[in-house]
This record gives sequence, C-alpha cells and structure tokens, in this order.
Amino acid sequence: MKTNCTFCFNGVNIVTTVTNSPSVIDSVLKEFRSESLIGLDIEWNSASHNNKVATLQLCHGTRCIIIQLLRLDFIPSSLRTKLDRDYGLKCWSVKELGPLADRVYRTQQFHGAGLSSLMHQIVGVRVEQPEHVKRSNWGVNILNTEQIKYATIDAYALSQLQTSCCLDIFSWLWVLDGSVVCVGVAILCDFVFKLCV
Repeated sequence: MKTNCTFCFNGVNIVTTVTNSPSVIDSVLKEFRSESLIGLDIEWNSASHNNKVATLQLCHGTRCIIIQLLRLDFIPSSLRTKLDRDYGLKCWSVKELGPLADRVYRTQQFHGAGLSSLMHQIVGVRVEQPEHVKRSNWGVNILNTEQIKYATIDAYALSQLQTSCCLDIFSWLWVLDGSVVCVGVAILCDFVFKLCV
C-alpha cells in the first residue's frame, strides 16, 4: 500500500508517502541516502496494552515518509540498515527535547515542553497537535488525512527545530557517518529494541 499526500505548513509544501510496502520504503530511503539531516518521530496507540510503535516518520527538507510498522509483514533490511548505520540509534542517546533545550539556552522554561511549545518558542512557528488526532488509532490499515498531516508536520517540525539550533550543541542529535537525526520522544528506545531484535 502506498499513499502520496502534500500538505502546506508555514508556507512550505511537504510531500509525504504513507506505506507498509518494503519496496516503497526501499525506494524512498534511496532518496534519503545522501541526506545529512533527518527528522524522525513515531506514533503509537497510547491506549493499547502493548504500546507498540505504529508508525515511524522520517523527514528531510520537504520530503517525508510515514512507515506503518504494524502493517509491515517484515522490516525491510534497508530500513534496519539505515536506522542502525546512519543513525546509531541507542537507548542511551534518547532524550526529551525540553530539558535539553533548557541546557542549551541556560533556562528552566522548556522543562516539560513538547514539540509544539518548543517550535513556537525557539523557531517562532505554531504547530497544532489536536488531542483527538494524537490519541487516535495509529494502527489502522489506512491512516486518515488528519493523522497523515499530524505525523508529517511532527517529523517536519523536528527537522526544522534541528536546523534552527546549533547542531554541535544539541546532544539529542546523533552524528554518525555524516548523518544527523533529531528524535522527538523518549519512547523511541523501546521501538529500537523491537525493531533490531
């Protein structure tokens, strides 16, 4: 399955592919292969018993992919390799954005702040994150337009937040093999172990 959508955020058109197809994932990851700055985010069903990660969003510039992990028959080796080799995702590296922004800006105003608040305060852009979308069922076969837009803007906003800040200051950026990734949520470490096992 593959769906392509375009969303306008802050005057920028972002092209997103939503898929559970390993071949589509392979194709999009080839586009990302040479990119040095990637925004990464996840969505999961908070009401579910196992809280498995349902989607993985990657974004560079105005190009995003939403991978429906719960709908994949298998994790394609290209995705496993990309996350492992390029990003070196390690549980010890996962940090909440708010406390790290406090450290960087030598303040206490960001502790507990989420992506929306950080984007507004640091980048000057408002990111709307409707609760009904955030808490919706991310494990469905076909994501609705609101879910796709929400996930796209989250990943895009993370890449913009990352770009707006000094890359050598933020410890929540990993730099390996010339690639940098910004992670928005601490729950990612659970996802990494499930993906790599």
